Amino acid sequence: LMLLSETRDDFYLDEVLGEKDCSFMIEGGKGTYNFKPDFYVQAGAGGMRRACFFEYDTGSVSAKKLQRKVYLHVRFIHEGMSEFLGLKYQPVMCFLVPDEKRVKFVGHQIRLIKSEYKGTYAKRLQGFPYFIAISKDMGIDALEEGRLTENPLHNKYWYDEDGDRFHSPFRDGGK
Repeated sequence: LMLLSETRDDFYLDEVLGEKDCSFMIEGGKGTYNFKPDFYVQAGAGGMRRACFFEYDTGSVSAKKLQRKVYLHVRFIHEGMSEFLGLKYQPVMCFLVPDEKRVKFVGHQIRLIKSEYKGTYAKRLQGFPYFIAISKDMGIDALEEGRLTENPLHNKYWYDEDGDRFHSPFRDGGK
């Protein structure tokens, strides 16, 4: 993403934090948990801005651990913790996965966590996007051409948790 911001005039990075720098303590049903995404990015293109937590999934993370990551992100949103990042909007969560099979697996875990919530907060959460992309063929050549993977950043090659193609987190949304 840093290389992409240097090679394209229409894409910029405001902030990038690694997992050691974007760790939050979240209160949960059974105690306090450490929410520690792989990295956090605040970026923009044109007049759009987006804040994203990224999880790079190699396909070896268990269902339970993946559900915990989604649950903690949901708690982060629910408790309005985006103010700690200086944001007036909620950061989305993006998963980079190795293949189509993992898109379905991750999507299923997200749906399970979302289904646990009832009441007015559940309605808000149902409309909140989670982004999933396949990370194969990620490399410098792709970045120089303005692509995160073999697909363009601003194209519809990301997926939602239902496995349907979805717009890029770097297009639309944010403020």
